[in-house]
Amino acid sequence: MEPEQKVNLDPIMQCPFSKAHKIAKDRYFHHIKVCDKRPELQPSYTFQIPFTTPDAHPKQTLTLEAAYLIEGKIFKIISIFSQELEMFNQPLAQLNLEVDVPFHESVKHAPQLKSLAGHILDSIPVTDLVIEGGAGTGMLSAYLAFKDKHINTETKRRFILMERERGFKHKFDRYVKFCGESVERVLCDLRAVDFQKLRSHYSAQNITVIGKHLCGHATDCVLKWEADHYAIALCCHAKADGGDLLGVEFLRDMTPGELYQLCRMTSWQFAWKGQESLDLQQIEKQRLGTFFRQVLDCCRIKWLKMHKYWVKLVRYCSEVDSPECWLILAGKE
Repeated sequence: MEPEQKVNLDPIMQCPFSKAHKIAKDRYFHHIKVCDKRPELQPSYTFQIPFTTPDAHPKQTLTLEAAYLIEGKIFKIISIFSQELEMFNQPLAQLNLEVDVPFHESVKHAPQLKSLAGHILDSIPVTDLVIEGGAGTGMLSAYLAFKDKHINTETKRRFILMERERGFKHKFDRYVKFCGESVERVLCDLRAVDFQKLRSHYSAQNITVIGKHLCGHATDCVLKWEADHYAIALCCHAKADGGDLLGVEFLRDMTPGELYQLCRMTSWQFAWKGQESLDLQQIEKQRLGTFFRQVLDCCRIKWLKMHKYWVKLVRYCSEVDSPECWLILAGKE
């Protein structure tokens, strides 16, 4: 006769703040009050902040007819964007940053990151706190730290890497530490960052926010913080819904539905990338997608200028390296 196996009568529950925490059922409510991973205890995070979602807009078929109506409304006010649109008429300014790094360099990403780091160091002064939004593995911060190590050996920076996703296998945090800089990784959604509270917590006088390919309204989100300096590589305008767009007041007479369509139509710029031959309709959609994308960025640039920032737009890499090849540099005047 087999001996009876003991059955665990105390159910084990999962901590909502950390997958590593397993709690007995009778200790659950006590644990969530004292858990060190509880979001509201992090100075940069506001728990359960209400977010808007693109689900408020029903899925629509994007047509050329609708695009022409939107283009017509923009042409009525196009004169206010004349200076900003002119910023897109500039040659490639890709920098080949010479820096020795102790890790394997990605053939695809290394040229982009070296150019980004070079433009950041050329245009933005040294600040005591650098925040990388949508940091991912933190590779941009690593390149910035290694190059800055050779230029500036006295001042030490603190890097905060903000990312809402877990599970990146090859993080570059340790390489930032290798350069003598302090680094902290914060798991949060950028929309939930309490920037003024963060500034106070770290007693930071000057803060630089950087980001490589912040998708959709993530760019608008970090610009709202009104940090001291910005270096944001633009990306994925089509993931926005127009609801959080900075400078939307410049697109007067545009309905919420049209703003949503405007953002979605920017995807036409790259929809047929790599395709050898395009028909006339596809060529026209590419033209409109490129124009609408520039209009969205013009709204952001005008918003920054309105809030007393100097703004520089840089074509930091070729479209071969990345079709999203524009960098916004900005700083308080």
